[in-house]
Amino acid sequence: MRKLLIILILYSSQYLTGQDVFGCLNLNFETIPNQTPFEGLEISDQYRDEFGVTFSLEGGGFPILAQVGGPAIAFGSDFGNDTPAPNQNVGSFFLTDDGILQDVQSETILINFEFPIDSVSGCILDMDFEEEFVLDALDINGEIIFTQMIQAGDPGTGDGLATCWGFNGPGCNGEIYAIRMNGFRPPSVGGFFGLGLDNLAFCFQGIDLIGNINVQTIPAHCGENNGSIIFETLNDEIYNYSLEGQAFLTEGIYQNLAPGEYLFKVRNEEGCESEFIVEIQAAPPIEINANVLDTKCTENNGSIELITNDPNAIFSLDSIEFMLNNTFQNLSPGPYQLFVLDEYGCPYTIYDTIAESTLPIIDIDFKADETCEYKNGIINVSAENGTGEYAFFLNDTISQEGNFTGLSADTYLIFVEDSDGCVDSIQTSLITTPGIDLNPTLVHPECQIANGEIIIIASGGTGEFNYTLDNLPTQSNPNFENLNFGSYIVEVTDELDCRAIAEVSLNIPQCPIYIPNLFNPDLDSNNNTFQLQTYATYPVQILDYRIYDRWGNLIYYNENFPLHGVNGWWDGYFNGKLVEQGVYAYLITVLHENGVEEVFVGDVTLVR
Repeated sequence: MRKLLIILILYSSQYLTGQDVFGCLNLNFETIPNQTPFEGLEISDQYRDEFGVTFSLEGGGFPILAQVGGPAIAFGSDFGNDTPAPNQNVGSFFLTDDGILQDVQSETILINFEFPIDSVSGCILDMDFEEEFVLDALDINGEIIFTQMIQAGDPGTGDGLATCWGFNGPGCNGEIYAIRMNGFRPPSVGGFFGLGLDNLAFCFQGIDLIGNINVQTIPAHCGENNGSIIFETLNDEIYNYSLEGQAFLTEGIYQNLAPGEYLFKVRNEEGCESEFIVEIQAAPPIEINANVLDTKCTENNGSIELITNDPNAIFSLDSIEFMLNNTFQNLSPGPYQLFVLDEYGCPYTIYDTIAESTLPIIDIDFKADETCEYKNGIINVSAENGTGEYAFFLNDTISQEGNFTGLSADTYLIFVEDSDGCVDSIQTSLITTPGIDLNPTLVHPECQIANGEIIIIASGGTGEFNYTLDNLPTQSNPNFENLNFGSYIVEVTDELDCRAIAEVSLNIPQCPIYIPNLFNPDLDSNNNTFQLQTYATYPVQILDYRIYDRWGNLIYYNENFPLHGVNGWWDGYFNGKLVEQGVYAYLITVLHENGVEEVFVGDVTLVR
């Protein structure tokens, strides 16, 4: 009989496991927990958590994984390196000692079990050439309790064969804590030696009783001795239970237990027993906190949220109707008593208060009307009551201080909102003095004469006007004379210093273009080319310049050159020869300084 201490969590179910329904485990080294198997992988404690078994070499280090068909690190056979005979149920991987084929004796492998086992078996690979294997089963003190020797030539041995061995202890109690295995071949045989192990199986007859039981505990709660322990068998066997040495009972339910540890025994139909301890805990009081939101905007919109560390608690506002929802909403101001039942039905009472709320009140502190339609009106507002910080709104403008500037004459609705979203509003109006309207009359200058005029006609405003043109000294006369073409800034000021500003332009005058009716290319003078004329200070661009003979043939063409330049004009030549005296037609397009294009069509006489 063996003992096992089991500490169980509140109201939890725990399987006392480690084995399958037969109480046995099998390792074939094809899968490694949390790793991908590969040749050369050291095998030490990878199987401890899941199987309760570890591996080591007695001389230090760990055995390694060998792959069937890989380089020979365990044995060679007629079927290939590290390759067993067909139909040997070896799979792709098996365990070997140090992975080095040398000498005539293998490294000793130790297989250690965390819990004592009743039986164990495995298969040695490729026993031939007078090889011998010795397997020892060790107890908790490392003493040999069973031993087995296998020699080449025994039944089941041979080239590439899987030779199986095993130990099976008597009774229900496990007593094997380790397996030691080594092998050797006589030096006279020669060659090299390695060890191969596969299909390791072991059984926990006694522990399996506990492994097949689900234990559920309900802690003692509400300050009473009302804890429970419930056993459930996970297989088809019938188990009997004994509490603290009392008679064995088939019914595995124990109730009205005080907090503490209880010693149980479990017995199967064959009379095998296991002993273990189950703890009943005292359920601690749950923690409850209240998150209170006071009412806002004088409405019944307060709320209380109860927060507890018990996910199964239920809540009530009247101690009658309980619900899973832990938040009570749309509450009016005042004191409240709230009720909580934990998962065991233990009652708790919470007291809290929802405070009243107020509305903000907005007031106008100062306002200034707009002047001269400059959009310079001002409204300053403030608020009281309410909660927290205020935000003031005027149309799309927001102000935290309540100051609005740059306003035009209009009627305004201003809102204030506090940090709770409560709102108040106020309406006010701004007026304005009349602005100044400008209607300038323009007299554009003539060609090459600064005789333009700007006559400023102003209306509106307040009182007498003063006039300024391009930052010249201010005058009371609205007429400005003797002006050249160009843009001018006109400013009018009234007695309130209201201003009106406008930009006006006097057009660029268009000067005449003079076209000669004859020219002589033989003359050594300015008249030896067909050239247009105008005032020397008046810029003109020749956009298109064409000359045709009397049959309509184009004999000269040029474009985009200045009228006052010496180049670009027709000199009477065509194809390198001076043309005959006669009449020739022209088609000329010019661009004036004011942007106007003018087309000239006519004829000119060439004389020689």
